[in-house]
Amino acid sequence: MNSKTNNIQLLMISIIILLAFVIRIKGIWFGYPLATHPDEPRIVNTALQMLQTGDLNPHFFNYPTLIIYVQALLSAVTIFVLKIFAGMSTQEIPVVWFHIVGRAYNVLLASASVFLVWDIGRKLLSDAAGLAAAAFLAVAYLHVSNSYLITVDVSVALWTLLAVSMAVHIYTRGPALRYYLWGGVFVGLAIGSKYTAFVAMAPLLLAHFLSGGPARDQRLWLCLSIAPLVFLLTTPFALLDMQNFFAALQYESNHYRAGHPGFEAQGQTSFVLYLRYLLSPGFGVLPTLMAMIGFLWMMARKRREALLLLSAPLLLFLFVGQYKVFFPRNVVAVIPFLSLFAGVVFHIVYEQIRAYRGTDIASFIAGVLLVGSVWSPTIDAIQHTQTVSLPDTRVISLHWAIENLPPGSTVGREHYTPPLEDHSDVFQVFPLGSFAVAKVPERVLEQDYMIVSEADYARYVTDPERYPDEARRYEEFFISHVLVHETTASRENNGPTIRIYQLKGD
Repeated sequence: MNSKTNNIQLLMISIIILLAFVIRIKGIWFGYPLATHPDEPRIVNTALQMLQTGDLNPHFFNYPTLIIYVQALLSAVTIFVLKIFAGMSTQEIPVVWFHIVGRAYNVLLASASVFLVWDIGRKLLSDAAGLAAAAFLAVAYLHVSNSYLITVDVSVALWTLLAVSMAVHIYTRGPALRYYLWGGVFVGLAIGSKYTAFVAMAPLLLAHFLSGGPARDQRLWLCLSIAPLVFLLTTPFALLDMQNFFAALQYESNHYRAGHPGFEAQGQTSFVLYLRYLLSPGFGVLPTLMAMIGFLWMMARKRREALLLLSAPLLLFLFVGQYKVFFPRNVVAVIPFLSLFAGVVFHIVYEQIRAYRGTDIASFIAGVLLVGSVWSPTIDAIQHTQTVSLPDTRVISLHWAIENLPPGSTVGREHYTPPLEDHSDVFQVFPLGSFAVAKVPERVLEQDYMIVSEADYARYVTDPERYPDEARRYEEFFISHVLVHETTASRENNGPTIRIYQLKGD
């Protein structure tokens, strides 16, 4: 590749990465000034507690602890910077600011994943495949919608891609020791982010054996040994607090097998739900069809390379799909590999046209086709992050409650509702947890007012055949009590519908 072509390639991938970053970064204001995502507080609050107490045991192992330690480091840097430059003490810093910092870090990881997809695509196939794959990942809905949150799946995708990159090096450049070492490190970091990421080892094993490496090769066993060691370095209390560690693993296994209201399959497995979600909206119908075409072409022409790319996402899909619980974020790490297979189509188009009409015409037509393919997903991704950054319904309801509810009132609230107790001391607020109306109706009836969220009750009332008792209790509650305020999503705000009911008096 001459220097001019190389410069053009670098310019194009820089534009794609910038696009990915710009699309995602606005989403970090999701819910502001409240921290409204259900999973983030566990990570942020645990990290802050570590800083306050010096106790590095998270006492929480439903996730591995890499993300918690990273969040603790980011929070410590935030505290230091604000103390030096703004004179703020730790107590003066709004907790949501720590959320914003952690989210921004995740956006950077997501943008780095776009670069890695480009690098893998061009090394396995061509520059056209790499650029197209990067463009697909940059705007993929499932990846975008998880990139601005302090959750683990985008980092799993990054570390898995890095492990695959090392596998590609082993296969294309030879079995150098450094590739095995770094491969083991990246697999360990992936598992340290989420337990299901053990599948990241598969491409390294495949690359070794496809390259003719023997089973007794010391480099292979070193890679296999480094991965659990790195995991333990990032989750050390898996050994130091082994009882709670295994209890958390058992809890998650039981949870995923038993089901989660509103996020579960009709049967005992969720394969079909994941497939449907990937088709739309997760990756999109057209990109998924392209990915299928690209995979079939690679199986016919470059089978070993296809297996390298397929192994980790296929194993991940098979692992999470065996459970009843269906959380779309579980397959975020599949999206980069679907993007790589979709990018193959542009390699085919480019090479076919170049053979007959030359490089310039081939580049132009492939470029136009790529822009057409990602145009709609790009618009959807931009609209999504613009929507989630709008004022949240929970913020609006919070202000209404503070201004309008009588001081001294007892107020119950379900999950996904505004944390009234954190912003006013004139009420007696009782957080009653998820689905309180259905689960603890006797506690609900003790309150003067009750705040409920569509994010809770809609799971039941929209599917009364599956959840007849819970749906009935909510419907009876809605009829029996006085709705004094309701905030719904609109063009000016975003979030679940929040309802405030008066339970006592007229």
